[in-house]
Amino acid sequence: MRIGVKALTFLLTASITMTLGGCSPIVDNTPVGLNLSSVEDMMTSSDTDSDSSIPILSSSESQPNISSGTISGGKGNLIIVDKDKDVGSLDDPEDPMAPSHSAGTDDEKPPEDTITIPPTSSNAASSSAISSSSVTTSKPSSLPNSSTIASVSSAISSDSLLPPSGADLSSVIPSSNISVSSGTGTSSILSSSDTTSSKPPFAPPANGWYTYEGKTYLYQNSKPVTGYQTANGVTYYFDNDGVLSSKVGIDVSKYQGDIDWNKVKNDGVEFAIIRIGYRGYGSAGTIAKDPKFLQNIINATNVGIDCGLYFFTQAINKAEAEEEAVKVVEWINEAKQNTAWTAAGKKKLTYPIYFDTEMANISGTGRADKLTKAQRTETAMAFCNKIKALGYYPGIYASTSWLNNQLNMSALSAFDVWVAHYTTGGPTYKGAYRMWQYTSKGTVNGIAGDVDRNVGLFDYPDYIRQNGWNDLILKSN
Repeated sequence: MRIGVKALTFLLTASITMTLGGCSPIVDNTPVGLNLSSVEDMMTSSDTDSDSSIPILSSSESQPNISSGTISGGKGNLIIVDKDKDVGSLDDPEDPMAPSHSAGTDDEKPPEDTITIPPTSSNAASSSAISSSSVTTSKPSSLPNSSTIASVSSAISSDSLLPPSGADLSSVIPSSNISVSSGTGTSSILSSSDTTSSKPPFAPPANGWYTYEGKTYLYQNSKPVTGYQTANGVTYYFDNDGVLSSKVGIDVSKYQGDIDWNKVKNDGVEFAIIRIGYRGYGSAGTIAKDPKFLQNIINATNVGIDCGLYFFTQAINKAEAEEEAVKVVEWINEAKQNTAWTAAGKKKLTYPIYFDTEMANISGTGRADKLTKAQRTETAMAFCNKIKALGYYPGIYASTSWLNNQLNMSALSAFDVWVAHYTTGGPTYKGAYRMWQYTSKGTVNGIAGDVDRNVGLFDYPDYIRQNGWNDLILKSN
């Protein structure tokens, strides 16, 4: 390749400038000369959830490369292009359509509010300031500003999930050893059994959020609400005493595009289940990685959002289901090699790896759509057992109808359930479940368009860390 005189002169000048330590940067509209090693050092040294301004990254599985342009807002909205050979293209004929989850009707609408919260002062007290004797009545209009997390015992009982709306979670999950974090815009999952009174005194507002002795309540007409309640489009669960006993979650895939996870977190989202990949529903049954998996898992966890994963299955036998599980863990391990994923972020992979089983398309022509209940149960069992054998915590995602009619859930009772049912007041599924997807028409700041919303009913982060699942170090006693 021939180099022109002007170009050669420029290169020599730039070389001399760098050698002599030039004091003035080259000013141009096109970014030049970003130092990759310094960016990598900045990424790997950031072990906190705080934001910082970092460049857009174009990344393969092993090494990020700097592309033109910069973005402000921090590590929650990096553009990361996954160049792995397994990544599915957007127009791949093997690619499933945007999942309908078979959980609602074609005319599904966003959940209607069951309670009304009047606007209040935005100067809510930080949860880090909450003490056992404090009372906080000033709350944001959309979410309580408390992040009280309870330690979970090392044993999960098979009957420990919420059957009907209004069940008391305090008898399901132990709630001792309360610790209060300084997170903002989040909700508590469990109430404390170590407080001096079992119910709040008569000092709460007639309508609105109320926090007392580490417990959070929502009052309507001077009474604490119970069961499933929706406020400002977000559904929560309150136990029989009115104590907030759930977490706010979403699930996403490539269909949500580029997400600003900083805004998502600031909008009160506490956990996210990210699609890691899928098997195409065509005859070839090609396995592919979600093009946005790497970007989503790195950005979401780096800003402090707890995450799990789901894989859209079209396995037709035990061998294919095990193949899917092995591929999932392979992709996780490859992602961990990416220098954009901080050490603190990797510790946020604290939710299950879900086997997403559902109708592939409306016409029911997917390769796994015609399986018998026994065959489909075998694939779910194989996937979950393989995930478990590889050190990760498995779970099953399906709609109420699918769980009732397409799977033998008594044979799968050892695995946690994430149920999809687009209704109000809780799903009608009578079996045990630890998470409920209640709409596909939710809205969240930082995401363009609709997004699935979920109610989390179990403290997965604490349990998974306590027991060393998901390749997280077992806590010492």
